[in-house]
Amino acid sequence: MDSSEFNFKEITEDGITYYIIPKDTILYHGSNNISSPEQLQEKRHTFFALTKDYAQKYAKESGNIFKFHANKEMRLVAIDKPNETLYQNAPVKIQKIMNENYGFHNDHKRKSIPDKDNTLSMYLCEVGYDGYAANNKNIITSFTGGIFLSFT
Repeated sequence: MDSSEFNFKEITEDGITYYIIPKDTILYHGSNNISSPEQLQEKRHTFFALTKDYAQKYAKESGNIFKFHANKEMRLVAIDKPNETLYQNAPVKIQKIMNENYGFHNDHKRKSIPDKDNTLSMYLCEVGYDGYAANNKNIITSFTGGIFLSFT
């Protein structure tokens, strides 16, 4: 599924809103730091874009852009939505990251710090999600390892 626009199904269950990213959705990863998809770190927060052009912003110097096909349907927390239930049920450490780095109580102003992004992503996976996504930025973040089947 080629999805150059963020038009994924939004579901709210038990007070938590998430997006469904269908199996076979095409996603892109741009990087100046790696030269092959095998170099992506397993169990590490990884950014994916919906378009090759958006991924290019992250591969300015090297031009390394990788194309992936989702090998399963993914449930990604809508990080751009209030999701107060998720916040209230999270440990204090995660609440702090949600506030300081994802602007949960600050109009969702984003401040990316890789270790904190990874900590939040790990937590979301522990509670049954595959990562998070934001419609307002057309971004998808997830863990590498097992989620993406093939690349071109």
